[in-house]
Amino acid sequence: KEIYNSDNLLTVCITEGTTSACEDAMNTAYSGMAPFTCIKKASDDECLKAIKRKEADLTVVGGNQLFAAYERYNLAPFVAESSSTDLGDASYYGVALTKK
Repeated sequence: KEIYNSDNLLTVCITEGTTSACEDAMNTAYSGMAPFTCIKKASDDECLKAIKRKEADLTVVGGNQLFAAYERYNLAPFVAESSSTDLGDASYYGVALTKK
């Protein structure tokens, strides 16, 4: 399932760095796909709220935020990254979230 919104622009919510650096990185990494724009919020929770309010399409959080994202905001992960080659033994997960 594709994650495009009505204007085919994907909005990423970030909590660190600059929106211009985010946009440059996303548009370079995913060139030829939907264009990206970035907004900045003060915390992971504020980014989760922004997705719920349809101000953003996705964000990236640590694994510790996954439960809150699902329970409070009805968001679902669609990409996960681990610092370990054995997911059963990983101590850190990065998770990208979007609306269900």
